[in-house]
Amino acid sequence: KINAGYALYEKDADRFELKNGLHIITVEDESPTDIRAASGVYEQSLGKIHLEGGAEIIQAANFVKGDSIFAEVFENKKLKKCRVLGNAVVRQTTAERTTEVTGAELNALFNEDQKMQSADVTGTGTAVLTPSNPVEYTKMTFTARRAINVHFKKDGLLDRIDTDGRTTVKLDVPDNSG
Repeated sequence: KINAGYALYEKDADRFELKNGLHIITVEDESPTDIRAASGVYEQSLGKIHLEGGAEIIQAANFVKGDSIFAEVFENKKLKKCRVLGNAVVRQTTAERTTEVTGAELNALFNEDQKMQSADVTGTGTAVLTPSNPVEYTKMTFTARRAINVHFKKDGLLDRIDTDGRTTVKLDVPDNSG
């Protein structure tokens, strides 16, 4: 389902050029993908999407936002990978935690089950891990000047965080005094 103020469809290339506020909803299963931006190009058969201006992709527990998004989707129209430029944010929420990675330029990979596999920031960036139950463990915030690389296991659980450049780690310790 595609909505826009202006749309041009090239049948041979299976390509949509969309302007003046685009909104794409893919309903391949019970978890639709919701895509919004000021303008963009959707190459449906190639599974490529280029979004400009307040671009965002919401898919189940995943949220990607930035000034520009270059994305690829699997055949089932689910997010495979994306490159986000300008005010980049990627967020994944699980039962255990919310992981949010931000920076000026960000690349993220997802598996076919829509679990984030990696989120890499080039330049100054931040990674925040917020527990669903703050009594069990602490909120962690990582800030680095050159790069942050967040890696996940296949099931979406955090594997490790690598940073480059001067790094600040902040731990918000839970109050277990009661």
